[in-house]
Parts: sequence; C-alpha cells; structure tokens
Amino acid sequence: MQQTRARRTRRAILDAAAEIFGRQGYDGTALSDILEAAGVTKGALYFHFTSKQQVAEVLLEEEAAQWARLAATAGESDAAGLQGLIDFSFAVARLLHTSPTAHAGVRLRREVGTFDGPWGAPERACGDVVRALLRQARADGELRPGVDGDAAADAVVAAVLGAELLAERIAGGPGLEQRLASIWLILLPSLAADARPGAYRVPSAGCQPLNADPDPPRVPGPADGPGGPGPRVRTAAE
Repeated sequence: MQQTRARRTRRAILDAAAEIFGRQGYDGTALSDILEAAGVTKGALYFHFTSKQQVAEVLLEEEAAQWARLAATAGESDAAGLQGLIDFSFAVARLLHTSPTAHAGVRLRREVGTFDGPWGAPERACGDVVRALLRQARADGELRPGVDGDAAADAVVAAVLGAELLAERIAGGPGLEQRLASIWLILLPSLAADARPGAYRVPSAGCQPLNADPDPPRVPGPADGPGGPGPRVRTAAE
C-alpha cells in the first residue's frame, strides 16, 4: 500500500511538472508551482527528487522513451513509403498534441538544452525514421526524379515541429493537425512522382490549400509532362 501511494505521488509530481514546464518553461517554473499543482508537500517531492532539474531530467527520459516507441511503431506499420511518411508525421503531431510530457520535453530542450543525460535528441530519431521511409519511397519509384532525400527529410521534420510551434504560439488559429494537413498538401506535389487517385490520404485536411482552390492540388504525373496536371491528392474529407 505504501509503495502504491509513493508511486502515485511520484506520478502526480511528474504529471504536474510536465503541464507547467510545457506552459511556463523551465526558468518560469518554481518548485512551489509544481507542489501546488501536484497537491503534495515539499517533503514528498524531495523524497522522490533532489531538485527541479532532476524532475526535468526524468521527464526528458520519459519523453525519449515515447519517441522510441513511436519510431518502433512506425517500423512495424504496414504503410510504407510516402503514405507511411504521412502517417508517421501525424503520429508525431498527435504525440506532441496529446502528451504533456512530449510537449514539455520539446520546450525544455529548446530553452535549456538536454542537461547531461542519455536521452539525446528525439528529433534525430524522428529524422532517421523519415529518411528510412523516403528511401523506401525512392526504391518503390514514388519520388519525383531529383528529389534530395536528406533535404526532403529535413523539410518534413521542420514542418512537423514548426506546425507544433505555430499551433502552440498562435491562439485562435488552426490546430496542429490542420496546419500539418495544409503543409502536406503543399509538400506532396514536390515529392510524389505519381499520386494516383486515392493513393495518398492526408488526415484531418479540413482547411483549404494556400491557393484557396476548391479542388485539392494536382500532382504532376509522368503522362502530363512538366508542370502539367496530374491525379488529385485525396484528403480525409473525400
């Protein structure tokens, strides 16, 4: 019973810290903020952690484990190539949107670095998954000729993390998945050699592309010639 209570107390501290670090940042968070949010005493916190920094480090360890599980799940998915890449990007977006630990981890590493620990940079693992899926897409003939795999991987990772930052900082604007959907509707014509009807599904594509065309963008196909119209990219609404 005592061990169960101790585990619950430790979990309450970490959950409260994740919420507050994600909202206020590391420097903007005092131990008293965590104590109040967790509903625990200072003695209870110091029973489990030596300092605010150790609380942050444990959260970074948990965040790294979440990213590792996400990468492993992507490796086991039936979807490969570009569709696997789209699905993985939305899985990352959902993790950032639904996990206070992941959200706090991104902000902690952005503001104070990684401290000293084994967790490294989860974005690097994310980039490795993206590169692997792009290599598969190239092997399957899905990529347009001349697409630079490394540059494309950097663009996808930057798009996901940038969409997360915009959704966090701009109140009242499109949500994270909606922003990411718009980004994919722009990226796919640059990446896909031939988006056959229904070949690629972009989840949550509830907003119009930037050109405000009521039809989804058309991807140039081999039969269309340079710049010609190709099959449409399917959105979730279809």
